[in-house]
Amino acid sequence: LIVFNHALERMGEYPFVANPNADWEPFAERVDQLVPVTGSTWDLAFNLFRYLGLFGEVGVQLFIIASGLGLMLAAFRRQGIDSGFAKRRVERVAPTWLVVHALALLASLPILVFIGGGITDSVAAPWDARFWASLVGVRITPETIYYLVPAWWFIALLIQLYVVFPFIYRAFQKHGTKALWWAMGGSVVVKLAGLLAFGYYLDTWARGAIFITRLPEFVFGMLAAIWLTSGPNRLRSRGAFVAALVAIPAGIVSSLTLIGNAWGPFMFGAGLFVLLYRVVSPWRGAGRLGRWTEWVGRHSLSLFIVHQPVYFVFMPSGMAGPARVIGGFAVATLFTWIGAVRLERIVAKVVAGWRR
Repeated sequence: LIVFNHALERMGEYPFVANPNADWEPFAERVDQLVPVTGSTWDLAFNLFRYLGLFGEVGVQLFIIASGLGLMLAAFRRQGIDSGFAKRRVERVAPTWLVVHALALLASLPILVFIGGGITDSVAAPWDARFWASLVGVRITPETIYYLVPAWWFIALLIQLYVVFPFIYRAFQKHGTKALWWAMGGSVVVKLAGLLAFGYYLDTWARGAIFITRLPEFVFGMLAAIWLTSGPNRLRSRGAFVAALVAIPAGIVSSLTLIGNAWGPFMFGAGLFVLLYRVVSPWRGAGRLGRWTEWVGRHSLSLFIVHQPVYFVFMPSGMAGPARVIGGFAVATLFTWIGAVRLERIVAKVVAGWRR
């Protein structure tokens, strides 16, 4: 979903749904964007690609829900948060994060030396404070959130969620699921206040530069872990299915308004998560598709970090014919896979050398 979103954005169409900013288009234009493209046979197929791109940012919500779910299940398995929690999180993210920043610096050297030392969003310069802020996972300002690779803002959010998870878990241990419901509701109120108060900072706030605006999805993942492991599985209940069917369109419609963005993206993501769980879970990871999806899951960090620059290179910079779009997408997908595997090998060598 995220790949389709970034591929469509490369072609010049940026989704208005769930993307409020200081210059947000009028409501009528936000609705008009959801009208299908018509005029040729190619448009029938292109609309599928286009809608996956327009709504593809919901993949971020799914990632966040999965993160809360996975951390909660691990905590249950270990009977609490042990002393190695922070170390495992650092080992998971930090080596790759540090290496890609070093590679970005190396790749930028020819530009800095032969073209000029001007500071831009896509060039890593050692004298640019944004480089060092990004290196330590701080992307909380409009100037830093989309620095180097725009998609990398999510990794900075993930780091924040790793930091706050132990505190939320301890609140759950002390007060039960009531604490989680309060955390979800309270964060929606805080996000709403920011949406109404901010102007220049609106896009950065709504995107998730500060963890609290994405806390509803994360805590919902924690609740899902509880439902999966204690008592009847609520995710399989008829009520959950009906709620999901209502939440998805309600979330999309809400995300077209400023106030509705306080809860709309969460509703869309949570509803889609429930439906996908009901469809996918019976497979239990069996067969070739199961092995393929497990591989993608295990390599998700490197795939996420690598993909956007690759699709930026190979996708057309505007609307194009089917051969150019499909061909560019296929080649970009191949090189994303190659780049992700290559990055992991580089990281493994760096980590091994560091340990020696």
